[in-house]
Amino acid sequence: MRTIYEPTGRALDYSLLGLNLFVGCPGSCYYCYVPKIVRVDPELFHAKAYARQGVLEDLAKQASKFAGDRRRVLLCFTSDPYVPIEADERVTRKAIEILRKHKIPFQILTKNAKLARRDFDLYRSHGDAFAVTMTSVNSHDGETWEPGTDAPYERMHALHDAYHRGIFTWISLEPVVDPELSLEVIKHTHDYCNHYKIGTLNHVECRTTPRQWRHFAKRAVDLCTAYRRTYYLKSDLRRFVDFDYHNTDERRIKSVK
Repeated sequence: MRTIYEPTGRALDYSLLGLNLFVGCPGSCYYCYVPKIVRVDPELFHAKAYARQGVLEDLAKQASKFAGDRRRVLLCFTSDPYVPIEADERVTRKAIEILRKHKIPFQILTKNAKLARRDFDLYRSHGDAFAVTMTSVNSHDGETWEPGTDAPYERMHALHDAYHRGIFTWISLEPVVDPELSLEVIKHTHDYCNHYKIGTLNHVECRTTPRQWRHFAKRAVDLCTAYRRTYYLKSDLRRFVDFDYHNTDERRIKSVK
């Protein structure tokens, strides 16, 4: 079984290494692309989640190959790392413990932030990172676009908690279902978010024009610059940009301790 792996395509904008712990995801985000990628019926994919058979055992065997690697491992690409069964089974927590043992930096990207806070004691402030996906700061929008996940304010609370624990924090501003709402996320979170990954809307019908994407990118860059926060424009958004900007790549850390 492949545990830690090198992703390709759009996933590379997020991380140079990935680790998928679960099959399925009870969250029912309307923009979810995973069922198509893994060739599973969406209704079946979102019905429940379960841990990949033998994933922790294989991770323990293979982690030594990545010991001391400076590339952060992202948990997870094909499911949220904090699906409901994680509360009891603690697969994600055990995986983090294995990564720590081998001094492999990790980054969590989740929409289920309440449960994720349980594991903040395992983060190293010099290398590990906590991130949430944000499409809006409004709970009503979250219920519409991302049913079955934590409300935006829960994600912001967790991000705030992590930041004040000294954990590196970032927000995935992708998908951008409404450019104005994504800009509001930056305005509301810049006090406790170190970094923003900024993209577009993919995998579903998008009515935003190239000119509108360019305008959104310019305003997002200006906000991050004004708030002295780093950012990374993803490849899908960069193709609309014709102005100077400075991407900061946080996919790897400077050193491993």
